[in-house]
Amino acid sequence: MAGIKIVAGQFGDEGNDWVRRLKQNYAGDESGGTSTYYEVFPGVTIFLNRVSASSCVEKRDRRNAMEINFCANGRFECWFEPDDLGVLVPGDVAISTFDGEHGACTESRFPLGFYDGLTIYTDCDEATRWMAKNMRCLGIDLNRLRRQIMTDHWYWIGTAGARCEHVFRELFECVSYADRNYVRLKVAELFLMLPLLKQQEKETEYFPGSQVELVRHIRDHLISDRYRGATVAEVAALHHISETRLQKIFKQLYGMPVYQYVKQYRLEQATMELVNGSRPITEIALDAGFSSVSKFGESFRKRYGVTPTQYRMQFRDRKRLVKAVEME
Repeated sequence: MAGIKIVAGQFGDEGNDWVRRLKQNYAGDESGGTSTYYEVFPGVTIFLNRVSASSCVEKRDRRNAMEINFCANGRFECWFEPDDLGVLVPGDVAISTFDGEHGACTESRFPLGFYDGLTIYTDCDEATRWMAKNMRCLGIDLNRLRRQIMTDHWYWIGTAGARCEHVFRELFECVSYADRNYVRLKVAELFLMLPLLKQQEKETEYFPGSQVELVRHIRDHLISDRYRGATVAEVAALHHISETRLQKIFKQLYGMPVYQYVKQYRLEQATMELVNGSRPITEIALDAGFSSVSKFGESFRKRYGVTPTQYRMQFRDRKRLVKAVEME
């Protein structure tokens, strides 16, 4: 299993207890991306996650702790319990609380092969004490907040909603270079807004593990072009599963019909090439399965709102800005 490199951000604390545990848990022989941590204030640590792996396992032995995950890009699947799979897409939030037993070990999967997101680890007692001393006027009590959101379960998943998503994305974009006090204010703003989250669980149907793994197997073959030209019905028949069942489980796991997913997957892989590589856009388009650059550009603009060239330049400009700030 690939390891995720834990690195310090501009105000990272090497003595942070969360960090030491994650470095032990996320160790691996191969690179699976990076998680950059920022010590916001005592009891609250932000991790900026840029994962390029298919899965990872997280172990936790903390008590009275809360973890908030926001999905910015990609997809994030987490097995909270043996038959309880949570799926996050961009704009979704997952909140978990830990008591030393529940959530002690969870497996996360990234079906697109990459994931960008924000994690806020919170020691509810320590963080509440600090805010009572330094942000007393806000009246934030994280233990009370936790009880408001987590009614009868130790985890909650739902959409962030427009207002909360705006704050999450602002943190995701600015935490690497913003002033620490500004980040503290944004985190406090987020804590104040979390009770506004819609208390609506995602509708989830659970399927036998054997069928889930079969659908994952089919997905792997589809993205490798093994079934190029085959219909969904033909692929289903080959694996002795009904087309309806295949589509139903696939949509539960990956959020969309089979071939819509394959198309989006190839676009997502193309974005990684655009950001991290220097190959010509023509080559990237053909490798993504598009018959021409114009068709690739049309699909790309429809999905991301900009051309492939503009997308590449935006990320290069952002990297230059971050590098300039780090050198100051």
